[in-house]
Amino acid sequence: MKKIQILLLITILTVFFGSNIVKAQSELIYKNGVLEYEKKITPNEVRFLMANDSIALSKYNTGRTLHTTGEIIFYSGIFYMAVWELSALLSGRSRDNYTQLIIGASGSVIGILIGLWGESKIKKSLEIYNTNLNNNVSVCFGLTKNGIGLNVRF
Repeated sequence: MKKIQILLLITILTVFFGSNIVKAQSELIYKNGVLEYEKKITPNEVRFLMANDSIALSKYNTGRTLHTTGEIIFYSGIFYMAVWELSALLSGRSRDNYTQLIIGASGSVIGILIGLWGESKIKKSLEIYNTNLNNNVSVCFGLTKNGIGLNVRF
């Protein structure tokens, strides 16, 4: 009788307190920056979280580099077009030759494409990281669909 009461007490405590032995980290998502628990985190914090996953970390670092490079090229193209237009206005010369405008515009388009490529690499690294998080093993004691017992999830 005493064993049944102890088993019942352990079962009730387990059901109420939900004893997950292995606590999983939160998944990271990308929405105009990396978010954890709906809070934006810095790139250094992301690198710290991905320290154990070298593949995801290398993809993330590559994505950050590409994204930054794309922004630099984009804004350089915009600046180049603005300077060309401003110099044409101030000097009074005609705008018959649009070669410099085309160079600036193409630089901006290339910058946008490189930035998007970097964002896709960042998203891919977060997918890899989140997939590896979901591969953790968790052990729970409590109610299952077959009754009360130990539940191991892979």
